Amino acid sequence: MKVIILSDSHAHMGFLKKAAELIKKHKYDAIIHLGDLVSDAEFLQRETGIPLYSVAGNCDVLSSARREIVFRAGAFKVMLVHGDRQHVKSGLLNLRYAAEQAGCGYAFFGHTHVQTMKEADGMTFVNPGALNCGWYAEAEDTDAGLEITLDNLGE
Repeated sequence: MKVIILSDSHAHMGFLKKAAELIKKHKYDAIIHLGDLVSDAEFLQRETGIPLYSVAGNCDVLSSARREIVFRAGAFKVMLVHGDRQHVKSGLLNLRYAAEQAGCGYAFFGHTHVQTMKEADGMTFVNPGALNCGWYAEAEDTDAGLEITLDNLGE
């Protein structure tokens, strides 16, 4: 399974259209969108027809989308959150606790707009960065775990 991970698109249509083109070209198995804005995630799903896993962020105040999802990428469990409720701008400890409690070895989050991949004590944290700046990530399940790549669409 290969997925594209996006967050914090904030209605930037230029990068949303580029992301849709990339999704079609690479034939991902799923789109993960980590909030801000859920309507952007729905646009990508409509444009590509690829299954969507989306959580609401702090800018999605009127959305009925879930705030947290546990996602299976092959044999691996991944917690999907925006990150505002876990206070990720102050550190990853709250997110770690939530992911551990859910039995996840990976936690994907947004909110900070900063592209991040960090491993600590058997847990991998990934923030794809803000799509409104062109940032995204990919994850593919392998025998050794999820192979994660951070990238940029360019302008």
